[in-house]
Amino acid sequence: MHVLAVPASGCIEAVGGPVTLAAALSRLPAPETAWDSRISLGLPDAAMRLSDLGAGGAALVGLVAVKRAQAPGGDDRLGCAYLVGELGHIIGTLLGGLWLAGWHVTGADCAAIALTLRDVPWDDDGTLRIAPVIDLHLDPAALTPGPAVPLHLAQMIEALHRDIIAALTPMTGLAQAAQWRLVGDGLSGALLEQGKALGQAGPAMALGRAILANRATRLFSRQTEYVEIILPGETPDAPARGRDWFRLRGGCCRYYTSAGGDYCTTCVLRDRDDQTGRLQDYLATTLSPT
Repeated sequence: MHVLAVPASGCIEAVGGPVTLAAALSRLPAPETAWDSRISLGLPDAAMRLSDLGAGGAALVGLVAVKRAQAPGGDDRLGCAYLVGELGHIIGTLLGGLWLAGWHVTGADCAAIALTLRDVPWDDDGTLRIAPVIDLHLDPAALTPGPAVPLHLAQMIEALHRDIIAALTPMTGLAQAAQWRLVGDGLSGALLEQGKALGQAGPAMALGRAILANRATRLFSRQTEYVEIILPGETPDAPARGRDWFRLRGGCCRYYTSAGGDYCTTCVLRDRDDQTGRLQDYLATTLSPT
């Protein structure tokens, strides 16, 4: 994720003293690849504001179509699932990252947060293809800092998605409950990624658990959780090379409904032994010398 520093619109007390918005933005990690969503300040004329998307219409229909096309044979419910999960991840990356960096966002204006599509070329076995990536744009003056209360962050994220989910439900046929689980999955995954990047995996997971365990918002989820995967032979007092934290989903992105699709490794539709076995294989593969 890429964020441009701007003059602070406020500051709060955090560990180590007051943290400004500009300082928190500067601490967030840069994007690792072209596939990572980028965040920039200011609202381009062509950007799709969350407030406009929440009203339904052609822009939202277009986004569902774009996401549906990412999986051959995908339907509108898959497109909706992909879109909502990605929105939860992008928004969670920014707001969760700011929280972990010491600037606790408790309010945001839907009219001051917007999306654009950016084409990323890639080589598919010698065939050049183009994939759209969603980038985020915002007016920093629309972000309001406040006390470090996880419920406040959850309520704000719920408010940013509420109208969009209400519009997507009759448009695509994907139930609101399924969409909210995907928002929670996106947020919890983004928190873990930002936490690892900032050296705060523990606090990030604690924040994610506090949000998803609270029945006060639609983000509540009994299934979403964090697990530590430990390779055989590792001991608690050994270097943590053969262990890592992962997020298990509470929802399903519906990739299995596409042509040749399957359940994702951390999909809620897999049982725990299957999930952890696959994650162990993945961890062993990433640690193997090549």
